[in-house]
Formats: sequence, structure tokens, C-alpha cells
Amino acid sequence: MRSKIGKDGLNSYQRAGKQLSGDNNPAKRPEVRAKISKANKGNIRTDEAIERTLETRRRKGLDKKHSKRMTADGNPCYNTIWINNNTEEKRINAGSIIPEGYTLGRISLVCPHCGKEGKGPNMKRYHYDNCKSLKDDR
Repeated sequence: MRSKIGKDGLNSYQRAGKQLSGDNNPAKRPEVRAKISKANKGNIRTDEAIERTLETRRRKGLDKKHSKRMTADGNPCYNTIWINNNTEEKRINAGSIIPEGYTLGRISLVCPHCGKEGKGPNMKRYHYDNCKSLKDDR
């Protein structure tokens, strides 16, 4: 069954979503965030709770899957490091010698909108087209 379209051109689901967006979203209000943070602060899991979690993971086989995925057989990035020569970056084995002209780490990038300097995918993800300073310019 479809929702009826109201005078504002929205159905009830769209209207509810619009009411919760932006500053109206309870999860983004400072007092709600503070209440959640205060409720979780200082909580220490009991030994029984930890053992139940571990038992569930063992029963489902998650501990073995995770271990296999994170070792050299299951993870191609295991025991590697990033190197760059200021134009390209690549991974090499941690035990190998760094080639001439390369340095350890990722290439540093600078956001053209706010001037923040960072490395790797985070800069591309949180800056450039998504930069908060860019939104102020529009």
C-alpha cells in the first residue's frame, strides 16, 4: 500500500525523514550525545559477559576466520609498508630495502579549500569536494 501524498508533496515517510534531518535529528543534539556518552562512561564488562562473547565467536568460528584472514595467507597487505617518491606510492615487503629516491609513508596532500595537510585516502574522503570550507563558499 502506498502512502498518500500530502499538500506539501511528501508522503508520511518522506515527511518524517525531513523532520529528523539536520538540527532536528535527536542523535546529533549535544544534550543527547552527552547523555549517551555519560551512560557508557566507565562501563566495564564483566568476566561472564566477555566469556559469553568469546564462546559465541568460537561457536560461529569467527576467531579462526579472522586469524586466517589477517595472516600472510589471507591478507595481501600483511607485513608490508607504504613508500613514495612524491609522485607515486606503493607497498613493499617490510623486510626489503627501500629503493633509491623513495621515502617511508604515504604522499602528503593539501586541501585546496582549507589548506589542511594530510595523507592518503582520508584527505580524498573528507576534503576536496567534501570539504566543509567549500560548503561555506557556495
